[in-house]
Amino acid sequence: MKNKYDSILKEKDSFQNIFECISKENEFLKKENISLASELNDIYEGNKSLKNKITLVEKEKEIALDENNSLKRKFVSKEKENVSKKKRIFDSHSYHDLHATINKNEIQVLKNRINCLSSTLSNYAFNHSKLKPCFKKTSSTCSCT
Repeated sequence: MKNKYDSILKEKDSFQNIFECISKENEFLKKENISLASELNDIYEGNKSLKNKITLVEKEKEIALDENNSLKRKFVSKEKENVSKKKRIFDSHSYHDLHATINKNEIQVLKNRINCLSSTLSNYAFNHSKLKPCFKKTSSTCSCT
């Protein structure tokens, strides 16, 4: 019986040692679990912060896209306005070129030159030899005025 008793005591000691090892491992795992839970919480908070930043960036992106579209519309509008102004200026100059006003003094000078040319041509109408030297002169002076 003593052997049986010794055997039971050894088994008890063995179970005691196993229990202590398991208890130590359990304590270690509890600490590791707390550490991992804390780490998980930090990751969760970091993830939450990143989600908030992404939301802010997306809002800023939308604002930037809206501003970009607005600037494009303004640019196109300004381009159309500039083209319209250039067209009006061109049309205005074209109109003035076609409908230029001539002052009375210029009209009188033109009439005098036409009369001078008319009288010169009638004087030399039948004499071509006199007419040639008259038109070879480089200055536009007329002897009639």
